[in-house]
Amino acid sequence: MTAIPATTGLDGVVATETAISDVDGAGGRIVLRGVPLDDAARRMDFEAVTALLWRGLDPVLEDPASLRAGLGEARERAFARWSVLRPAVAGLAPVEGLRLLLSGLSDDEALPHHLLAVGAMPVFVAALARR
Repeated sequence: MTAIPATTGLDGVVATETAISDVDGAGGRIVLRGVPLDDAARRMDFEAVTALLWRGLDPVLEDPASLRAGLGEARERAFARWSVLRPAVAGLAPVEGLRLLLSGLSDDEALPHHLLAVGAMPVFVAALARR
């Protein structure tokens, strides 16, 4: 009987290819669109990192100031939807409530869906936690 060599871990296994990051597992580095992750965490705010990740998705949102304004508008709309949808989440587990609230966002908004969802998430999570 021939012994089959056992391997450990995932060394040398490529799980996926991506255009937005480079992972150097041996060196312990992740680079997002040319910016080392540790530098991004130290020097960039949420909007700047989000703009970096969304580069190429929506040119308007590549500017952190425009993104900040769009997220603010999305949060305002989510807050308005909370008052309408609040009775519907009564008795639901938090994840079920969040799923319902996110599905209750309007498709005909002037805001892109990805911006609306990211802006709404903290409003809905905080509202569900307070409930």
